[in-house]
Amino acid sequence: MSLQGAWSFNEGSGSTSTDVSGNNRPAINVPGWTTNGHTAGGMQVSGTGTGARVAIPGSFWFHGTSTLMCWVRLATIGGTNQKVFSIPRAYGSENGHNVIVNSSGQLLYRDQTTTKISGPTLVENQWYHVALAFDWMEGGGGNNSRLYVDGSLVGSSDAWPIADEGALWWGSGNDLPMNGTIDDARWYDHQLSQAEIQTMMNTPVAGLLESSGTTRFVKDQGGSWQPLRTQRIVGSPSGGTSYGWQLTAVSVGLNKHGINGENLPNYTGPIKPAAGAVIVGKKINSGLDLSNGNITLERCYIKPTTISVGSPVVTTFNYNTVQPGAGPSTIRDCTFDGTALTEQQSAMSFAIQAMGITTGNYIHGFGSGIMISGVGTQFDCLVEGNYVTGLTAWGDPGNDGNHSDGFTVRDFSTAAVPTRQLVVRNNRFDCSSAHATGALFIQTSSGNIGHALIEGNLLEGGGYNLSVNAVSGNSYSNLHATNNRFNVAGFGAALRQGGSGFTAWTSNYINNPGQPDNIGTTVAAP
Repeated sequence: MSLQGAWSFNEGSGSTSTDVSGNNRPAINVPGWTTNGHTAGGMQVSGTGTGARVAIPGSFWFHGTSTLMCWVRLATIGGTNQKVFSIPRAYGSENGHNVIVNSSGQLLYRDQTTTKISGPTLVENQWYHVALAFDWMEGGGGNNSRLYVDGSLVGSSDAWPIADEGALWWGSGNDLPMNGTIDDARWYDHQLSQAEIQTMMNTPVAGLLESSGTTRFVKDQGGSWQPLRTQRIVGSPSGGTSYGWQLTAVSVGLNKHGINGENLPNYTGPIKPAAGAVIVGKKINSGLDLSNGNITLERCYIKPTTISVGSPVVTTFNYNTVQPGAGPSTIRDCTFDGTALTEQQSAMSFAIQAMGITTGNYIHGFGSGIMISGVGTQFDCLVEGNYVTGLTAWGDPGNDGNHSDGFTVRDFSTAAVPTRQLVVRNNRFDCSSAHATGALFIQTSSGNIGHALIEGNLLEGGGYNLSVNAVSGNSYSNLHATNNRFNVAGFGAALRQGGSGFTAWTSNYINNPGQPDNIGTTVAAP
């Protein structure tokens, strides 16, 4: 699931609402503003002219799946139809698919002039959350279009438009404008489930925006202003992903989805979830033991209020049996926030110790970020698109204090499964802690390490950006590093202590944002 656009409509002036998803799809021609939105301000449409228009590029056709949603309040009902939102239709009218309120106040989903889903009758001056989730990927023929009001399914339809590039309209459809207010609008390129829609309904779109010259900024989860990035940057890898040097706090974790973690419902389940559990859209104030295996943790806000000194916040390792967990787990698009811990607890902890898939997470306020250790001998591991920053320090690093790593590998044996692989791809690891060991640290302190691919990452901060260290009588082998970028602020870019070094070292450069693909001078193999 990917957020294609999110508009808070909080600007209060001008005629543009900036897309806070980071995909650079502003809503233009905003006709008016109100300070009395559903959350803070909102877009006001007076029943004349048109609402806000979002240009849909030719690279995205509504032939597949999407979900559109917003909060809406009608000032008047009656006399005319009013369009809440509208999407384009190929070979027909530009605004051929509409969610409208008719002259009797009934909410409808219409394919041009044909009503496909009839919803409830709305009343004036009351807020409603309206969502249309559709999946036309299979060519129609089923109940693939679903209309939700206030998180409840009100109807489904087999409507199958062939929609083309054009415009997405909020508060009109180039005609039949509303008389009322739109707030917290979102567009996903996926048919969200009812539970996901309910989560979004209860989560305001993040951020007021401000400008500095020609650069637009958005406030991230940690309270800092960050520049927005366009969706497609020259040199981006295939599939719409980003390299590590293209990540910001806005493009990962909950911020990517426009979710304020503080507003998520509290997690009330067990600290050690059952095997196969799926935890989505929760605020979690404790550590989690995922050692039962095959657990999914997605779009959660993990902000522990206390934790044992030296413990990981989320782990797949079974510390009771001192054995790897029963199976891999997935930790995806979560925000890990260590700011509620004591200084010592924060600095002495890892955010994630994981076996399985760890992707798209934003991690800040801990002593170290992600650790691969105690992951057994059977399963592959993928660490991709994560941003670790804001690492903390405590005590004397030569005595009772901590050492900070953005990412570290301590064991990854391929003896039992020679094809097993660890992939560390397109992450941003910032180790700017006062006790920095380095951004990416490979050390055989817990066992042999083999078959690791380090690719497309931005490694920055103190210590050595990337170091490999053979200790404890263990060895490493088959390590590949390619197309990484280095921001050197400590001892150097790369270091080798013992062992034969990297099997392959290609296209690794000092990070230079002023050059294509950030390619600076070449970094030699350690």
